Amino acid sequence: MLIARLVPALFCVFSVLVCSGAAPAADVVYVNRGPSTDALPAVPQGTSSGSPLLWNLTGYAGGLYVDSARDLYVLDGGNAQVDAFHFGAQQPFLTFPTGSRAQTLCGNGTSLYVTDDLFGALAYSLHGEAQGSFSDPNGALFVACAADAAGDLFLSYITSADTRGVDEFVGGQAPPVTLFTRAGGGPIALDAKNELVVAGGRGVRIYPPPYVRWTRAVTFTTPPLALAFSSDGTSLWAVEGRDAYGYGKYLEQRSYPAGTLLGRISTLEHPLWLTVSP
Repeated sequence: MLIARLVPALFCVFSVLVCSGAAPAADVVYVNRGPSTDALPAVPQGTSSGSPLLWNLTGYAGGLYVDSARDLYVLDGGNAQVDAFHFGAQQPFLTFPTGSRAQTLCGNGTSLYVTDDLFGALAYSLHGEAQGSFSDPNGALFVACAADAAGDLFLSYITSADTRGVDEFVGGQAPPVTLFTRAGGGPIALDAKNELVVAGGRGVRIYPPPYVRWTRAVTFTTPPLALAFSSDGTSLWAVEGRDAYGYGKYLEQRSYPAGTLLGRISTLEHPLWLTVSP
């Protein structure tokens, strides 16, 4: 994860349909990666084909979030800021500063949360106004976050003793509640039922509220490095594999929660961060 902040990365856009200018009607899979620039349609069944680029930007190395207007928020960790782009644009319509140790970001439709290794996370409106901070004394490296419409914020972290855990700020209020300490430290996501999906082993475990124990699992080929749901919640995308630089090797799409393999994109180099929007 630290490499991703130091090495210039690129993010590409994938869609079931190829379009130019206007945003596509089908889901778009956004992947932050480097060092090459490619963008292919995501084919739900099978592997990707060499289709024309939809949209790509260069020079970014951090997490991604897309709001309901299809505006893309990108963490520029090297410059300690977040840049926001209208779909297809090459220049940001909004830039605002964030913490000096920003790691990744997530959102819930009204707020944006940026994890920071110094203390936990910072909250912003989608217009860039600061909304407060979330101090979590348990983590030393905050590698992923997830947030729901009620304002619950989940942080996945690694401690200074190299143990792992997930904490929850219930209703956005401190202090955080430690959900578990033998899982986490990797990507997390919330499904349509507000169940917490936590990467662990060669797949993910699904924790229904109140997030005490997992009840189901979805197996992937390798431990996921990033997770994102399709807009309808019926499939789960993951960055998988790990190359010599700590990046992923390919993307997999699986039905959710059954876990049936729907497709794989293996023509990319160094994928790392991932998000999906309609």
